[in-house]
Amino acid sequence: MMTQLRSYAAKTFDRINACCSKDFADYRQKVEAVPFSLFKPVGPVSLE
Repeated sequence: MMTQLRSYAAKTFDRINACCSKDFADYRQKVEAVPFSLFKPVGPVSLE
């Protein structure tokens, strides 16, 4: 049973690592290339 679990976990980790190293890396590169910021410039805070 432990051998099967380790085999299944290894296969799952291989798939996750493959996704993160290729698919997600491509996606991230495309998202970072978009000229859009999630944050707006904010002025100083004051009571006046």
